[in-house]
Amino acid sequence: SWTLESSVASFPTTDDIVLVEMQSKLWMFGGNNGMFGQVWNSADGVNWVQATATPAFGSRVLHASLVHNSRLWLIAGYNGGGWNDVWRSP
Repeated sequence: SWTLESSVASFPTTDDIVLVEMQSKLWMFGGNNGMFGQVWNSADGVNWVQATATPAFGSRVLHASLVHNSRLWLIAGYNGGGWNDVWRSP
């Protein structure tokens, strides 16, 4: 059973995002269609706040992300050229 939480969220329309949970918040970043280099978070899945429009890791899609040892990790991705870099954030 699914419940619609928001039919028009405050983040831009996009696809190919990564979503993880850390410190009781959902974190969403990457993606196509306007959200390419943005980071957003939400404590409730309804109200979203833009954490940054210009993250240090730049714009990318097709990346992986996870939470490990209380840190958020972003691995690899693509933005017209491939990356094999690894980023972390507390």
